[in-house]
This record gives sequence, structure tokens and C-alpha cells, in this order.
Amino acid sequence: MQRIAVPLLKKRIAPYFGHCDEVLLLELASGKTRRRFYPLCAEDPWAIGLFLARMDVQKLICGGIWSLHKDWFSTHGIEVIDNQRGEMESIVQKLSR
Repeated sequence: MQRIAVPLLKKRIAPYFGHCDEVLLLELASGKTRRRFYPLCAEDPWAIGLFLARMDVQKLICGGIWSLHKDWFSTHGIEVIDNQRGEMESIVQKLSR
């Protein structure tokens, strides 16, 4: 199973990693996609990063992200695909193929 996190701001990919109101966690396995939403109370990128690492996320799809945070994810085995934009549904459809 692959777990992919997408920080969202009003159902769009958040323009900046630390500024999101929820995280979409996609679990891809055996041709099926499961969605889970996790509301976030804080805009602390470090707290979000620790949360995603604890959730065993393998990939992060986000808008802008500081290189310091990107490096942290890399050292924790999480691939970062940054500078992404768009509606949540379009990214889910793309990943589900």
C-alpha cells in the first residue's frame, strides 16, 4: 500500500505546505483508492511533518515548500513532489490511474 499526503486549503492543493486547513491522505492498494481527511488546527509545518511521518506517508504532494522542510521529509523517507496546483479531485483522479 502506498500512502500519499496532499495538504489542502479549501479543497485545493495548499499554495504553501505550512498553510493548510486539512490533509488528504490517499491510500492506494490493489487498484483501489481510499481517502481520509484530517483537519489541522495549527499552521506549524514541523507539527504537520511529524504527523505525516507518524502516518507512514511515502509521498507528499504540495504547493510551495521551504527547502529545509523538503530536506527533512527526504531524510525521513518521504518523497516530495512540490510546486503542484489545482483542485483536489483532479489530483486524486491523476493518482488513481
